[in-house]
Amino acid sequence: MRAIKRLLSALLLLAVLLGAGAGREKALDRDIALHAATVRSLVDGVIPGAAYSWLASFTDGFGSRIAGSAQLSEAVDFLVAEAHAAGLENVHTEETDPLPTWVRGAESATLTSPRLAGEREAKLHISALGRSVGTAAGGLEAPVVVVGNWSELDAVDARGSIVLLNAHYVGYGETVQYRVHGAARAAQRGAVAVLVRSITPFSPNLPHTGLGSSDGPTPIPAAAVSLEDADMLARMAARGQDVRVRLSLGCHEGPPASGRVVVAEIAGAEAAHEVVLLSGHLDSWDVGSGAVDDGGGLALGLHSMLLVKRLGMRPRRTLRFVAWSGEEYGMGSSRYWREHAEEAGNITIAFESDAGVFEPIGLQLSAPVQAHAVARAVGRLLVEAGSNGAVESGGEGTDIASAMALGIPGASLANEATAYMRNGGRNPSDPRLQGDYFVYHHTEADTVSALDAGQVDAALRTWAAFALVFANMSAPLPRGPPADDAALMAALGSAHTRPPPQVCSARWSDDLHPPQGGAADLQGGVSVLHLAFACFASSILGAAGCWLLLNPGNRAPGGSGSDDQRVAHETWASRPVPVVPIRREGEEGCLEEAHGGTLEAVREAEEGAEREALLHGQASALR
Repeated sequence: MRAIKRLLSALLLLAVLLGAGAGREKALDRDIALHAATVRSLVDGVIPGAAYSWLASFTDGFGSRIAGSAQLSEAVDFLVAEAHAAGLENVHTEETDPLPTWVRGAESATLTSPRLAGEREAKLHISALGRSVGTAAGGLEAPVVVVGNWSELDAVDARGSIVLLNAHYVGYGETVQYRVHGAARAAQRGAVAVLVRSITPFSPNLPHTGLGSSDGPTPIPAAAVSLEDADMLARMAARGQDVRVRLSLGCHEGPPASGRVVVAEIAGAEAAHEVVLLSGHLDSWDVGSGAVDDGGGLALGLHSMLLVKRLGMRPRRTLRFVAWSGEEYGMGSSRYWREHAEEAGNITIAFESDAGVFEPIGLQLSAPVQAHAVARAVGRLLVEAGSNGAVESGGEGTDIASAMALGIPGASLANEATAYMRNGGRNPSDPRLQGDYFVYHHTEADTVSALDAGQVDAALRTWAAFALVFANMSAPLPRGPPADDAALMAALGSAHTRPPPQVCSARWSDDLHPPQGGAADLQGGVSVLHLAFACFASSILGAAGCWLLLNPGNRAPGGSGSDDQRVAHETWASRPVPVVPIRREGEEGCLEEAHGGTLEAVREAEEGAEREALLHGQASALR
C-alpha cells in the first residue's frame, strides 16, 4: 500500500509540473500577445531600402571615421542634426574619455629575399595595427622568423628579426590575442618588428587592421599581413630559404582628443524613467568606410527610432538611441556608463549591433532564464508576423559590456555572421563570403557594398520589434545582479559602490489585462487529467492537500485583479530571490538570478528552476 501511495504521489507531482509549465507558457503568451498588433505594424511599416539608402549616403559621404578625426566629429554633428530633424527628443552629446589620435601615414612592406632585387621584389599586403609605433625614417630590413603560436615564439631567438605570427584562425576571441599582444611578446624575444597574420578565416589578399599593443618597455612596429602573403612567407621559411622583408610604417600618435557620443530619445508615456537603450558605434578604423563595422548597427538603432516615430507610437518606457564614439579603441562607452551608473537600475535592457547587419536570425540575449522566456514569447509574435524572431543566448557588444557588468540585460543581433562565429569560422551556407563578417572586418572592403538592402530591412524589423515590445511590456525584463567589485572596476574604469542585497517579491504592476480565460486558465492550465490525478490522491493527501495543489496561491498577497491577471503577474516576477534594488518611482524592484550558457542550457535551467520551486511548495511563484 505504501508503494502505491508513493507512485500516486509521484504521478500527482508530474501532473502538477506539467500543468504549471503549460500555465506559465500560456500566461507569458497572453501578456505578450497584447503587443501582436504593434509588432505587425512595425514589420509592415519598414520602408523597403530606406535604411540601406541612408547608410550608403552616410558612409559614402563621411568615409572612415577613426577616433580623433575630423570625419568623426563631423559625423557626430550630422547625426545630431538628423535626430533633431526627425523630431526625436532630448537630443544631445556627452563627452567620452580622451581618445587617442593615431595617424597611419604611408606604409609598405617588400620581400627582398629570396627574390632578386628590382622588378622581382614582391610587394606585401600589409596594414599597420592601431596604435603601433612607426619605423625610423627609411624603414628597416630584417630576416623573418615564422612562428605559428605562442609556444613556438617562446622557443625562438628573434633578436634582430621580424617575427611573423602565423596563427591560423580558429575563432575571433582566441585568434585576436595574437594581434593584441603580439608586438609586446615578440619584443620580449628581441624582435625589431612583428607581422601578424590577419584575423580572418578568409579574405581576398586583404590585410585586416585592428587594435594592437603599444605596451612593453620598448614598443616595436606592428602590422597585419594578408593570409596569402603570410602563407607565402611560411612556405619559403619551411623550405629553408633566407626570408627578408623591408618594412616602413609612417604611423604616429598625437595628443589625446575629446570624443562625443550622440543621445536621442522617444520619451516613455507612463514610465519615462525606465529606458530601453538601442546603440551602435559611430567610429570606425581608417580603412574602408565603416559600413559593416559599424555603420549598419548605427543605422539599425537610429532607424528603429525613426520607424516608431513615423508610425506615431509612444512607448510605455523611454526608447534611447546612443551612438558611441571610440569603440575601436575599447573606450567609447566607459565614461557614459560611469556617469550613468546610478541610472543603471532603470535601464531595462541595452542593445548593441556590432557584428554586421546580415540576414537576421533573431536576438542574442544575455539575461536570466526568465528573461529568455519573455523574449521567446516576443519572438513568436515576430514569426507570426512573417519576420525573424529566434532567441539565442550570448548577447554581447564592447559598448554594452559595462552595462551587463552592472546587471543590465544585454542584446545583440543574431545573424549569419554570429552563426558563422559559433561554427568556428565556417559558414555552412557559404564558407567564403555571404554573411561572413570577418571577411570585411577592418579592411578596405568594409563598404556598403558588403551589405544587402533586403537583409538590412529584415534586421530592422527584428531589432525594432524586440525593442518596442520590451519598452511596452507591463514590467521590465528580469535581470541579474551586478558583477563582483573587481569586474565592475575593470568595466567602468573606476570604483563603483555596490548597493546592498535584499529580498523582494512581485514587481509587476496590477494593470495587466490579458484576455479573460476559462476555469482551466484560472488555474494556470490545470486540466481534467490533473484534476483526476489530484483528487484521486486525496485519500493520501487529504482534501486540503488536494485543494492546495489545485489552488497554489494565484493571487499575490495584497494584490488586486482577476486570477488570470495574477497568473500573468506571477509568471516571471513573483519568486523571492536575493536582489539588488532598482530605483523606481515609489518602489524598489527585483533583480533575478543570472544564468549563462547555451540556449539549451538556459532552457534546462529554466525547467530546473520550475521543478525546484514546485518541490519546495512554491508552485504559485512560477506559474
